[in-house]
Amino acid sequence: MLQTPATISSSAPPVRGHLPRQPRQGRPRSERHCGLSTACDLTNELARLKLSGTGAGKVADMTLSDCFNAAASGNMFANETLGHIDNLIAHTGSKQDFESQQFWAKDMLGSAESRLMQCVDWFHDAGEAAASSPVGKKVIIGCTSVAACLGISIWRSC
Repeated sequence: MLQTPATISSSAPPVRGHLPRQPRQGRPRSERHCGLSTACDLTNELARLKLSGTGAGKVADMTLSDCFNAAASGNMFANETLGHIDNLIAHTGSKQDFESQQFWAKDMLGSAESRLMQCVDWFHDAGEAAASSPVGKKVIIGCTSVAACLGISIWRSC
């Protein structure tokens, strides 16, 4: 019989000083981490938009490029963050381990959320042409939506 992590962990005796590992409950991983998967989708969309430009001038195009770089750097640690969140959900390790996982997950998600809101500010600071262009509007709406989803992920996961 093929054992899954849930069946392996449920058959193992608890280690003294550690929280017992619980089988995963609820939504699939993709739904539990909607903020991170949505952020990855936004980064892909920003890369696509970056290739065609904003049509609103050089400053707007440079702002779009900066937004892509900020979003991409935020996604660099996405898998690590997912690992921290999965450990929180599974309640693995000691209380100190749990608090450490919680801190890192909140820190990484909060950092990604902050970068996306900086993108919105940059587009507004780049001028009316950048913020009101069709591409600028897509970026502002996308960054705002994903930042809100990341905020919800922080609240729900931690």
